[in-house]
Amino acid sequence: MSLVRIEGLQKKFKTEAEELLILKDINLEVKPNTTVVITGESGCGKSTLLNIIGGLEKADAGHLSVDGQSVPEMSENELSTYRKTKIGFIFQFHYLMKDFTCVENVMIPYFMAGNSRKEATERAEAILGRVKLDHRMTHYPAQMSGGERQRAAFARALINDPMIILADEPTGNLDEENSRIVETLLFDLVESFGKTLIMVTHDLELAGRGDLEYLLSKGELHLK
Repeated sequence: MSLVRIEGLQKKFKTEAEELLILKDINLEVKPNTTVVITGESGCGKSTLLNIIGGLEKADAGHLSVDGQSVPEMSENELSTYRKTKIGFIFQFHYLMKDFTCVENVMIPYFMAGNSRKEATERAEAILGRVKLDHRMTHYPAQMSGGERQRAAFARALINDPMIILADEPTGNLDEENSRIVETLLFDLVESFGKTLIMVTHDLELAGRGDLEYLLSKGELHLK
Protein backbone atom coordinates (compact mmCIF):
# COMPACT_ATOMS: atom_id res chain seq x y z
CA MET A 1 0.00 0.00 0.00
CA SER A 2 1.28 3.47 -0.89
CA LEU A 3 1.44 6.21 1.72
CA VAL A 4 2.07 8.89 -0.92
CA ARG A 5 0.88 8.60 -4.52
CA ILE A 6 1.57 11.27 -7.14
CA GLU A 7 0.43 10.98 -10.75
CA GLY A 8 0.97 13.48 -13.55
CA LEU A 9 1.58 16.39 -11.19
CA GLN A 10 2.28 19.77 -12.79
CA LYS A 11 3.21 23.18 -11.42
CA LYS A 12 3.56 26.41 -13.39
CA PHE A 13 5.03 29.77 -12.44
CA LYS A 14 4.13 32.90 -14.37
CA THR A 15 6.50 35.80 -14.87
CA GLU A 16 5.96 39.01 -16.81
CA ALA A 17 7.85 37.53 -19.74
CA GLU A 18 6.77 33.89 -19.77
CA GLU A 19 5.04 30.95 -18.14
CA LEU A 20 7.45 28.37 -16.71
CA LEU A 21 6.44 24.74 -16.33
CA ILE A 22 8.59 23.80 -13.33
CA LEU A 23 7.06 20.40 -12.62
CA LYS A 24 5.96 18.83 -15.90
CA ASP A 25 4.97 15.24 -15.19
CA ILE A 26 5.78 14.06 -11.67
CA ASN A 27 4.97 10.47 -10.79
CA LEU A 28 5.99 9.06 -7.43
CA GLU A 29 4.88 6.28 -5.13
CA VAL A 30 6.18 6.15 -1.56
CA LYS A 31 5.48 3.23 0.73
CA PRO A 32 5.37 3.57 4.54
CA ASN A 33 8.68 3.57 6.44
CA THR A 34 10.65 4.38 3.29
CA THR A 35 13.37 6.99 2.88
CA VAL A 36 13.19 8.82 -0.45
CA VAL A 37 15.86 11.33 -1.46
CA ILE A 38 15.47 13.74 -4.38
CA THR A 39 18.42 15.55 -5.95
CA GLY A 40 18.59 18.05 -8.78
CA GLU A 41 19.99 21.41 -9.82
CA SER A 42 19.04 24.59 -7.97
CA GLY A 43 15.75 25.95 -9.25
CA CYS A 44 14.56 22.64 -10.70
CA GLY A 45 11.51 22.50 -8.41
CA LYS A 46 12.62 20.23 -5.55
CA SER A 47 11.39 22.52 -2.78
CA THR A 48 8.21 23.24 -4.71
CA LEU A 49 7.46 19.52 -4.88
CA LEU A 50 7.97 19.15 -1.12
CA ASN A 51 5.73 22.15 -0.47
CA ILE A 52 2.97 20.62 -2.59
CA ILE A 53 3.21 17.30 -0.74
CA GLY A 54 3.12 19.22 2.55
CA GLY A 55 0.04 21.21 1.59
CA LEU A 56 1.86 24.55 1.49
CA GLU A 57 1.40 25.04 -2.26
CA LYS A 58 -1.13 23.78 -4.77
CA ALA A 59 -0.34 21.96 -7.99
CA ASP A 60 -1.90 23.09 -11.27
CA ALA A 61 -2.73 19.57 -12.42
CA GLY A 62 -2.32 15.95 -11.47
CA HIS A 63 -3.21 13.71 -8.55
CA LEU A 64 -1.73 13.70 -5.03
CA SER A 65 -2.99 11.46 -2.27
CA VAL A 66 -1.49 10.91 1.19
CA ASP A 67 -2.72 8.10 3.42
CA GLY A 68 -5.63 7.60 1.04
CA GLN A 69 -6.75 11.26 1.14
CA SER A 70 -6.72 13.58 -1.87
CA VAL A 71 -4.68 16.60 -0.78
CA PRO A 72 -5.90 18.96 -3.58
CA GLU A 73 -9.52 18.37 -2.51
CA MET A 74 -8.92 19.38 1.11
CA SER A 75 -10.46 22.58 2.49
CA GLU A 76 -8.23 25.13 4.22
CA ASN A 77 -9.25 23.74 7.62
CA GLU A 78 -8.55 20.19 6.46
CA LEU A 79 -5.15 21.28 5.08
CA SER A 80 -4.27 22.89 8.41
CA THR A 81 -5.13 19.67 10.26
CA TYR A 82 -3.23 17.64 7.67
CA ARG A 83 -0.08 19.73 8.15
CA LYS A 84 -0.32 19.55 11.94
CA THR A 85 -1.02 15.83 12.24
CA LYS A 86 0.50 14.03 9.25
CA ILE A 87 3.47 16.15 8.18
CA GLY A 88 6.65 17.17 9.99
CA PHE A 89 8.71 19.85 8.26
CA ILE A 90 12.49 20.29 8.47
CA PHE A 91 14.00 23.19 6.54
CA GLN A 92 17.53 24.31 5.71
CA PHE A 93 17.15 27.06 8.32
CA HIS A 94 15.94 25.96 11.73
CA TYR A 95 13.27 28.68 12.18
CA LEU A 96 13.44 28.48 15.97
CA MET A 97 11.90 31.47 17.72
CA LYS A 98 14.68 33.48 19.33
CA ASP A 99 12.72 34.53 22.44
CA PHE A 100 11.76 30.97 23.39
CA THR A 101 13.95 28.34 24.97
CA CYS A 102 14.83 25.12 23.22
CA VAL A 103 12.13 23.11 25.01
CA GLU A 104 9.54 25.84 24.44
CA ASN A 105 10.28 25.89 20.70
CA VAL A 106 9.82 22.14 20.49
CA MET A 107 6.68 21.91 22.61
CA ILE A 108 4.69 24.68 20.87
CA PRO A 109 3.23 22.54 18.01
CA TYR A 110 2.00 19.92 20.49
CA PHE A 111 0.58 22.59 22.79
CA MET A 112 -1.12 24.33 19.84
CA ALA A 113 -2.69 20.99 18.87
CA GLY A 114 -4.76 21.17 22.07
CA ASN A 115 -2.62 19.38 24.63
CA SER A 116 -1.86 20.81 28.06
CA ARG A 117 1.33 22.76 28.65
CA LYS A 118 2.51 20.06 31.08
CA GLU A 119 1.94 17.28 28.54
CA ALA A 120 3.60 19.30 25.78
CA THR A 121 6.63 20.10 27.93
CA GLU A 122 7.10 16.50 29.05
CA ARG A 123 6.83 15.25 25.48
CA ALA A 124 9.29 17.88 24.25
CA GLU A 125 11.76 16.97 26.99
CA ALA A 126 11.55 13.29 26.06
CA ILE A 127 12.18 13.93 22.35
CA LEU A 128 15.01 16.38 23.11
CA GLY A 129 16.61 13.58 25.07
CA ARG A 130 16.45 11.41 21.96
CA VAL A 131 18.31 14.06 19.94
CA LYS A 132 20.89 14.47 22.72
CA LEU A 133 19.89 17.97 23.77
CA ASP A 134 19.10 17.26 27.42
CA HIS A 135 21.68 19.85 28.42
CA ARG A 136 20.21 22.56 26.16
CA MET A 137 16.54 22.53 27.15
CA THR A 138 16.56 25.93 28.86
CA HIS A 139 18.97 27.53 26.39
CA TYR A 140 17.85 30.03 23.76
CA PRO A 141 18.69 29.50 20.06
CA ALA A 142 21.45 32.14 20.19
CA GLN A 143 23.16 30.07 22.91
CA MET A 144 23.18 26.91 20.77
CA SER A 145 25.42 25.81 17.91
CA GLY A 146 24.13 25.42 14.36
CA GLY A 147 24.05 21.65 14.69
CA GLU A 148 22.18 21.87 18.00
CA ARG A 149 19.59 24.23 16.54
CA GLN A 150 18.98 21.86 13.65
CA ARG A 151 18.61 18.93 16.05
CA ALA A 152 16.02 20.96 17.95
CA ALA A 153 14.23 21.48 14.63
CA PHE A 154 14.21 17.69 14.17
CA ALA A 155 12.62 17.28 17.59
CA ARG A 156 9.98 19.88 16.75
CA ALA A 157 9.15 18.06 13.50
CA LEU A 158 8.58 14.83 15.43
CA ILE A 159 6.57 16.12 18.37
CA ASN A 160 3.12 15.70 16.81
CA ASP A 161 3.98 12.16 15.70
CA PRO A 162 3.54 12.79 11.94
CA MET A 163 3.45 10.02 9.38
CA ILE A 164 5.83 11.81 7.02
CA ILE A 165 8.92 13.95 7.54
CA LEU A 166 9.61 16.40 4.71
CA ALA A 167 13.20 17.65 4.82
CA ASP A 168 14.43 20.47 2.58
CA GLU A 169 18.24 20.62 2.53
CA PRO A 170 18.41 19.75 6.27
CA THR A 171 22.22 20.03 6.41
CA GLY A 172 22.56 22.93 3.94
CA ASN A 173 23.65 25.50 6.55
CA LEU A 174 26.09 23.26 8.42
CA ASP A 175 29.79 22.59 8.06
CA GLU A 176 30.90 19.13 6.92
CA GLU A 177 31.49 17.73 10.41
CA ASN A 178 28.12 18.85 11.75
CA SER A 179 26.43 17.77 8.52
CA ARG A 180 27.57 14.20 9.00
CA ILE A 181 26.51 14.20 12.68
CA VAL A 182 23.08 15.64 11.88
CA GLU A 183 22.43 13.38 8.89
CA THR A 184 23.23 10.26 10.93
CA LEU A 185 20.88 11.44 13.65
CA LEU A 186 18.14 12.18 11.11
CA PHE A 187 18.21 8.71 9.59
CA ASP A 188 18.42 7.08 13.03
CA LEU A 189 15.40 9.09 14.23
CA VAL A 190 13.34 8.28 11.14
CA GLU A 191 14.05 4.58 11.61
CA SER A 192 13.53 4.47 15.38
CA PHE A 193 10.29 6.50 15.23
CA GLY A 194 9.03 4.50 12.24
CA LYS A 195 8.59 7.50 9.94
CA THR A 196 8.57 7.97 6.20
CA LEU A 197 11.15 10.51 5.01
CA ILE A 198 11.05 12.50 1.78
CA MET A 199 14.10 14.71 1.49
CA VAL A 200 15.61 17.02 -1.11
CA THR A 201 19.33 17.78 -1.01
CA HIS A 202 22.41 18.77 -2.99
CA ASP A 203 24.55 16.58 -0.72
CA LEU A 204 25.34 13.48 -2.79
CA GLU A 205 26.71 11.60 0.21
CA LEU A 206 23.49 12.26 2.08
CA ALA A 207 21.43 11.27 -0.96
CA GLY A 208 23.16 7.93 -1.14
CA ARG A 209 21.81 6.93 2.26
CA GLY A 210 18.19 6.81 1.13
CA ASP A 211 16.25 3.66 0.26
CA LEU A 212 15.36 5.28 -3.07
CA GLU A 213 17.14 8.13 -4.84
CA TYR A 214 15.52 10.22 -7.56
CA LEU A 215 16.85 12.95 -9.84
CA LEU A 216 14.49 15.80 -10.65
CA SER A 217 15.39 17.03 -14.12
CA LYS A 218 13.40 18.93 -16.75
CA GLY A 219 10.28 18.67 -14.65
CA GLU A 220 10.33 14.90 -14.26
CA LEU A 221 11.56 12.44 -11.62
CA HIS A 222 14.01 9.73 -12.64
CA LEU A 223 14.94 6.82 -10.37
CA LYS A 224 18.71 6.58 -10.03
